[in-house]
Amino acid sequence: MERVRTFNIHGICYPDRHYMVDLGGRLREIKKMIDRGEYFVINRARQYGKTTLLHALKEYLRPDYAVISMSFQKISTAKFRDEYAFSQAFVWDFLKKVVLMIDEVDQASNNQVFLDFLGQLREYYLGREETAAFHSVILAGVYDIKNLKQKIRPEEIHRYNSPWNVAVSFDVNMSFQPTDICF
Repeated sequence: MERVRTFNIHGICYPDRHYMVDLGGRLREIKKMIDRGEYFVINRARQYGKTTLLHALKEYLRPDYAVISMSFQKISTAKFRDEYAFSQAFVWDFLKKVVLMIDEVDQASNNQVFLDFLGQLREYYLGREETAAFHSVILAGVYDIKNLKQKIRPEEIHRYNSPWNVAVSFDVNMSFQPTDICF
């Protein structure tokens, strides 16, 4: 019996169950950014296709990259209070180039441990020629976390720095037209 496809507006879309936008062009554009080793943020409103895109991207990248894919929505608030507990979520020793993808990243934006983590990712990125680091990092969420600021030193009230100012612009067009839907 053939499964009837439907329009899905509640989460990840699967081609065998849902009508889909053709993501091929977007995946190729994003892979070019990854091939260049760029760090970037995908930020769009809810139900815009970010999670579906990340799911498809994970499969698209498998031939060339080891992809770590996770969602911060699954991590409890308690894990963000302790640096040791938070860091246990990551495995750093891989043989292939590793692409780190974190969905719903803005769920953690008010936690100092998360801001410290972003700062550490930035430092690893800047020193990636000397120390092994992720080849590319993708953070997806509703808000653009490139604009987050943290105090450089507590005593300097007016000096702030972004822990994620290494991100390149994400200019992939995420909108679609009815003609983009695959039947």
